Amino acid sequence: MLPFNPQDLELITASLKKRKGQLLIIFGPRRAGKVELIQQCVDKNTIYFKADQQESPLQIAAFKVELNRSIPSLTWSNENDWLSIFSSISAHGKEKFTLIIDEFPNLLKNDSELLHVLEQIIDAGHLKNINIILCGSSLQAMRQLSEPLSPLYKCIDLSLEIKEQGLGALKDYLDLDASSALEEYGIWGGMPDYWKMRKQQDSFAVAVKNLILDPLGMLHEEAERLFLDEMRSSVQTYSIMSLLATENYRLSQIAVKLGKPPTQLTRILSNLIDLGYIRREIPFGESALNSKRSLYKIDNPFLHFYFGFVVPNRSRLGLGMIDKVWSDISFRLPMYTALNWEDLSRKAISQLEIGGKPWAAASRWWGKGIDGKSMEIGIVADSKDKKSILFGEAKWSRNLAIDEAIRALDQKISNFPATDNKEVVKVLFVREKPLKSHPGAILLSPEDLP
Repeated sequence: MLPFNPQDLELITASLKKRKGQLLIIFGPRRAGKVELIQQCVDKNTIYFKADQQESPLQIAAFKVELNRSIPSLTWSNENDWLSIFSSISAHGKEKFTLIIDEFPNLLKNDSELLHVLEQIIDAGHLKNINIILCGSSLQAMRQLSEPLSPLYKCIDLSLEIKEQGLGALKDYLDLDASSALEEYGIWGGMPDYWKMRKQQDSFAVAVKNLILDPLGMLHEEAERLFLDEMRSSVQTYSIMSLLATENYRLSQIAVKLGKPPTQLTRILSNLIDLGYIRREIPFGESALNSKRSLYKIDNPFLHFYFGFVVPNRSRLGLGMIDKVWSDISFRLPMYTALNWEDLSRKAISQLEIGGKPWAAASRWWGKGIDGKSMEIGIVADSKDKKSILFGEAKWSRNLAIDEAIRALDQKISNFPATDNKEVVKVLFVREKPLKSHPGAILLSPEDLP
């Protein structure tokens, strides 16, 4: 059974147990395991329908067939529109059941009036004995259902966005040590469906080769499928992701590389940020509104691996050179994992209590130090009470000289231009904690990450 957030399970289960029929909006990125999550919450009186790209009359016909599989006594005359169908469902019996409509945005593409139909029958009280769960992977379309201008806005009883799972959940599900879990998380990310596919393979290497590198693998064309859910055209998206897989770029640099004016790229970059595929990185302490030093960076582990290793090797993979490509990837994998370790460490700061304090979201800092020379600190964060400041670095070396790493961090801190006389907390994120303590800094390892 795939691991899911217990709070999500509790929210869904509690909502479905209410006496009156509920309208639930449950959405999340492709491969987040939404349907399996719901299956853990519903009872046997459940009907599942998955919408596709067909025209509305064909979707309606398929929907009626699926209803009859679960309710054979439900008969039809000339119900060929959504209002008539839902009216017939509501008139049939008093036993409460749950109706799941998966990939709901596919229905809306050809019949936008469906939202008004649902609003009408819910407002009229015709679905008192029916729980309706609308699911989807198109984040933009599903989020719009819960916005104030949506016809369903006042009808929704629960709107839940499923987020990626953390490193600890992957470690437990695949029964890995913390170091191996981090290495695999850098490829599969926090998507339970990827984990499920990985678990069915004999090893990490076999899974990557069979699922991703093999042109016939289930995930070899995954990026195109992800973009198809959200983008009218994937050409610019594909180009931007390919660029960011090699280096972090400013908007002006991306524009030069693609031969486009920056104004043509701001919307697509904003969409990619909203989808969680990239992020805009801003130096610690600077405002997102006026920072000219912001960089764009891939923020999805699977897509980072895909565009970093699969796309550049498409030709060789097409020639069947899977083992050779994997050999090259294996050589570069430790460096790739080290970058992911820094990202995960930085993101974990706001979820951990370090030095007895809760912390705000951490950022990287880069710029001129007090000595006028350029420098970078990997992890910087303010405590939530603004009285302390955290400085940290993430190191993935097996034989790390910890005292030396602490001294190097101390030098950076002494050269940092603005500690504002706050209490300084120093943290090193290391691959494995040593047996002896090092009083110069707090040491955290993958075992400590959520």
